Amino acid sequence: LVPINLRLHPKQGLALQMLVRLGRREEAIERVETMVGDARTSGVARTILSAQLTAASVEIWLGDFPSVGSRLAEIDELRGTWHAEPGQISSLIDSLHGAVAIHRGDLDAAEARLRSAVDSAIRSQDQPVVGALAISVGTYALARGDVATAVRAVDFATSMIGAYDASHPEVVAIAAAARERGIGRPSTEVPERPLEIAEL
Repeated sequence: LVPINLRLHPKQGLALQMLVRLGRREEAIERVETMVGDARTSGVARTILSAQLTAASVEIWLGDFPSVGSRLAEIDELRGTWHAEPGQISSLIDSLHGAVAIHRGDLDAAEARLRSAVDSAIRSQDQPVVGALAISVGTYALARGDVATAVRAVDFATSMIGAYDASHPEVVAIAAAARERGIGRPSTEVPERPLEIAEL
């Protein structure tokens, strides 16, 4: 899973995030389709790309990976509309591809995408983006069976975001795996001396 695109569609992204977390799936899907339809009506390539990024993020949260693949194909075609693609955009696109790769079990491809996403996120110097990506790294580590690294990734995300996101489904999954392994759940406190993301 990846963060719903709050950077590009702040109000819509936040509303969609709440709908998904509350389990209001149909309402979230309806809003996504309206948002993408409005973007297409505008005819502005960057607006369409932004809407598709948000839509793909929501669909990954909902587990609709076939639709995500179609959206990513269009997103990749639209990337050329940026003269110099912002690091936040590059990071989000690569993290979406990484999430799809994790879902299909291609962990080597996922790692390559997430490494690229991390480079872009660091370049952006956007702490919430770096923090959200750290959770994606934690999900990748969990898929590899490395629960300890997944926990460290959540701790790092907490330090970047400034709060422990107890309702995030990936964080919930990592905390549950940590309990099962008896290694202790991720910290709910913001670490005073956080790890570097490169250490994960």
